[in-house]
Amino acid sequence: MRDGTQWSLVKNLAAALERVGPIEPVPLNVARQDWAMVREVYGRKPNQYSAPLLTAPDGNAKIARSNKPTYSLALSAGRRGYNVCPCATDYCEDPCLGKCAGRNIFAETQTAQDMRTYFLAAYPRSFVTVLDDELWRGLLKRQRDVGPNATIACRLNAYSDVIWPRVLGTDWFAKYRNLITFYDYTKRHPRTLVNVPNYHLTISANERTTHADIRAAFASGRNVAIVGARRYGEPLPASIYPIIDGDRTDARWTDPRGVIVHLSRKGKKLHAESPFIRDDLLGLTSASVVIDLSPRRAT
Repeated sequence: MRDGTQWSLVKNLAAALERVGPIEPVPLNVARQDWAMVREVYGRKPNQYSAPLLTAPDGNAKIARSNKPTYSLALSAGRRGYNVCPCATDYCEDPCLGKCAGRNIFAETQTAQDMRTYFLAAYPRSFVTVLDDELWRGLLKRQRDVGPNATIACRLNAYSDVIWPRVLGTDWFAKYRNLITFYDYTKRHPRTLVNVPNYHLTISANERTTHADIRAAFASGRNVAIVGARRYGEPLPASIYPIIDGDRTDARWTDPRGVIVHLSRKGKKLHAESPFIRDDLLGLTSASVVIDLSPRRAT
């Protein structure tokens, strides 16, 4: 059975696909036909060749702050429709940047997120095929423009939190080793994650995160991202942990290990008093150890 229509009825889509993965691809012409059909259902032009599944490197202002062209996959933010962010809570979902920042505030953009998510739910094998094709084409374009050794990056969870090595398989990532750097933020428990050499994960703190969780993340070689009360461009707060400004670059794979990646508060719906703001984890009354990581140093 080439399509996964049964998954279109599953609310926790991430968990369902992670259980049955790795998902095998289908012929590219079949996948493009399915993608064109889904687009037509959502009222979009059904052109199966010019409609990208991935967001281009210049299509997301935050992700564009990197040291190499970075493609991203924008599924439905949080638990809207299908649940592709199983660890989301009301405190992070309501002000999620996938709904409350930039062009994401517009219904058309959110409908596009829903369309991609439905494509994943109803036709997972075609989804994987189109994803693979677009990444290869993006890589080849970069190498034509720059040279045969040029590489790109990809953030598969722009607003979702899917364990992609379970869905796509570790061999899928291995074929891109030294060609594509994958990275994401995740709220999933470290024990559920899969270590892949070219897939960098930063643990994202929420209202339940403790100092013990931070130490455990550091011990596992992962950093912890914290959203703070400061606005973009304001100085970093003091911290008992080494801390870097996560707004200066989104190239998380270049970060030193064992640091707090401090992100500014963005959007009008995230208030400084929200439980999702975790500056309390920094130990503000203690001595500051700050690592200043600039985009130039990140390269």
